[in-house]
Amino acid sequence: MIIMARKDLKSLKEMTNETLINKLNELRLELQIQTRKITASSVPTKNFKKRELRRDIARILTLLRSRGVKA
Repeated sequence: MIIMARKDLKSLKEMTNETLINKLNELRLELQIQTRKITASSVPTKNFKKRELRRDIARILTLLRSRGVKA
């Protein structure tokens, strides 16, 4: 699983737009997988991973939009 910490924001800013879009697609796919796992299991689970994935996606989208790129 690909979860970034806040300290990785600097490394995100150094990435190219194409790399960020690829990472964004990977995170979106991982979010779909986590959502399916949560809904498929009958055991109550914590949504921590899902929340972190959504935040990471938002970080990347914010960077891309500040650069003027639509993703």
